[in-house]
Amino acid sequence: MDLFNLEIQNIQFKNKKVPISAEMRPLYRITRLLLVLEYASRKNTASLIKLQLFDWTFQNSERYSVLKNLISTENFPIIKFDPFVIRALNYGIGLGLIEINDTNQNFTLSSKGKEWLFSVKSQEVFQNELQLLKIIKKSITEVKIKELSKGRYKL
Repeated sequence: MDLFNLEIQNIQFKNKKVPISAEMRPLYRITRLLLVLEYASRKNTASLIKLQLFDWTFQNSERYSVLKNLISTENFPIIKFDPFVIRALNYGIGLGLIEINDTNQNFTLSSKGKEWLFSVKSQEVFQNELQLLKIIKKSITEVKIKELSKGRYKL
């Protein structure tokens, strides 16, 4: 029997739903970024590198101590820039939850984003992230992040 000379009569494809983990869903990522903008950013505004840093931290609870130590150390961690953060920011801007500042290209929490966070906080979700953000507060500034990351990343 020659496999290459078989005559194929009919091919059928069936779409099957594939579960996606919560971390990969855009609204999950958008909400985490909104939390960073509200709790860990001055004037509810943050740069892309700051949002990437916090997203990197949220992906693994062992990294929480790295972020806490960033306040007192001079060692900026090697982080992976996740393309899903960019996608979440794009969706957040499209939904009106996040605004982009034209002068410095930073991201700002909109009033619609504040309303979204209010409804999320009433459901008691994202407790681990909130706990970390309440400890960190606004202590990791944009200036500190830029100083520490200069040697590691070209800004």
